[in-house]
Amino acid sequence: MPLFFILLALPVSNVKVLTICYNIAFRFFMKFREEYNKCMRNLKSK
Repeated sequence: MPLFFILLALPVSNVKVLTICYNIAFRFFMKFREEYNKCMRNLKSK
């Protein structure tokens, strides 16, 4: 898992930035999944 080693190599000051980026990405992913599920339900109901 190369990403894990990259995280280990980064200084602690970057951890905060990474955490913020991860939270934003996670929120976008959840929103996308919600929309995707809605579209799937609409397609099935048609």
